[in-house]
Amino acid sequence: MATALSLDTLAKADTTDRRVAVYQGLPVNMLRALLKRDDISIADLARVIAPRRTLERRLKENERLSRDESDRLARFLPILDLCTYTFGDDERAMRWLRKPMRVFGGVAPLDLLATSAGSREVYELLERGRHGMLA
Repeated sequence: MATALSLDTLAKADTTDRRVAVYQGLPVNMLRALLKRDDISIADLARVIAPRRTLERRLKENERLSRDESDRLARFLPILDLCTYTFGDDERAMRWLRKPMRVFGGVAPLDLLATSAGSREVYELLERGRHGMLA
């Protein structure tokens, strides 16, 4: 069932399961799991998913994420996985995501992940890097 997806399986879930889970709203436990990592802060998640106060309220009240928030989280996870694969570890991946880059007009990749167009652009650059085609 789609709502039984975990943080680890959501990024790799088939499109139907992922779509259903996002439509229903992802559980706030996915945010908690990310925040347990030493390399990701609530400020990082606020740059991608929703304003910090909204995230804090969802965590405090144990609320599911909205569809839009769930969609942004679901887009973030495969990019985070690919970035970790590309750079070899979680901390280096997050450092890269936070760093403003000329290729993105001086914007940090993390800030681009709030939109589908920006997410696609970051993902495509990481894919090129994975295949050894970074310029």
